Amino acid sequence: MQQTYKNLIAVSADLHNQEIIEEYRQGNEDLAIASFFVNNFSFFKSLAHKYWSIEEEEKSSFALTAIHNALEQYNGDYKLITLAGELFKQKLINSIQRQNAEKREIDYNYDSLESMRDNDENLDFLPTYKDSLNRKNPFESTVSLFLLKDQIQADTTLSEKEKDICLLLSKDASLSYSEIGEKLNISKQCVYRHVKKLKNKSFLH
Repeated sequence: MQQTYKNLIAVSADLHNQEIIEEYRQGNEDLAIASFFVNNFSFFKSLAHKYWSIEEEEKSSFALTAIHNALEQYNGDYKLITLAGELFKQKLINSIQRQNAEKREIDYNYDSLESMRDNDENLDFLPTYKDSLNRKNPFESTVSLFLLKDQIQADTTLSEKEKDICLLLSKDASLSYSEIGEKLNISKQCVYRHVKKLKNKSFLH
């Protein structure tokens, strides 16, 4: 979140809440959202502090979306900061719920693979992971060959963590979720989420 704060300082203005609302309604959405985020950065950071498993980049995205939604919904019944805070907290809670669901799915796939190994030594003809991944490692994935290091770094559609994962897998496609998580200091659930996004973007298959 700190990096987002630094980036938005340059495009924000020292505006009061009513001025921010007016700017938003006049179509200056980027200025309004940036100004509100910068003015209330400490508030958003304190709300997000205990959600340590959510990446900082994702927290910033949630905060900006919450501000946008709050400005869009604002009708004077509540303070703008209260409305934005509640919307932000809900997004954080929803993210934790998704993480828990993904963790259960990952744990299930690990358990399923171990069960198959216990019951049948011949895995050549047994399905392992739903995305047709390598049978020796249910979480193994391959970076498309046309992606080179410079292309990955230059791609504006990828987040920094997605770039890091692509670079790691381009060097060693046999890395598991846990191994990637250890190298990037994130949980295997976070890796799982990023890999799903990369598959949707056709960077992994």
